[in-house]
Amino acid sequence: MIHSVNGVVQAVDPYVVVETAAGIGFQIYATQAVRTQAHIGKPLRVICYLYPETYDLYGFISEAERSFFELLISVSGVGPKLALKMLNAVDVATLSSVIASGKDGFLARQCGISARIASRVVIDLKKKVSAETSMGSVKTDFSDDVFEALLALGYHKRDIMRALAHPSVSGDTLEAVIKKALVVLARS
Repeated sequence: MIHSVNGVVQAVDPYVVVETAAGIGFQIYATQAVRTQAHIGKPLRVICYLYPETYDLYGFISEAERSFFELLISVSGVGPKLALKMLNAVDVATLSSVIASGKDGFLARQCGISARIASRVVIDLKKKVSAETSMGSVKTDFSDDVFEALLALGYHKRDIMRALAHPSVSGDTLEAVIKKALVVLARS
């Protein structure tokens, strides 16, 4: 098993980082977080997961990212590329919150996956994901409406997810939650 690669970045593509370590070039399918930190000619440590069926390396910025990747690929119908797509769409904390709160529709829209797969991910992982990371105060029936409203206002999906996961975003009405989410979005 390869745990991590410490090397010098040789190339950065939309989905791949190539690192050279000990004279060996490693092609690593990497998360957005890794690709953001990867600069050609600079050293980089990438936490890795070797997918046993294809011997492809998948790279992560943290142990938490890798652990969540392993959780995702444990779900029937979720392969490594789909799991990587999900981690690229949403950070681990937000993804965990969405799954813990059972928002499969929200997950499908945010990650660009089918409703069937999103539902399966929620069903299979809801108990495994810590209850403390649930969406906090936005456990209401209108969180989907808040998401759609903010999306219509031109905010990016990832920013909306972070805003909705923020502890201060709560309220008894749709309008109250939207206002608080807008305040959080304005600060970021």
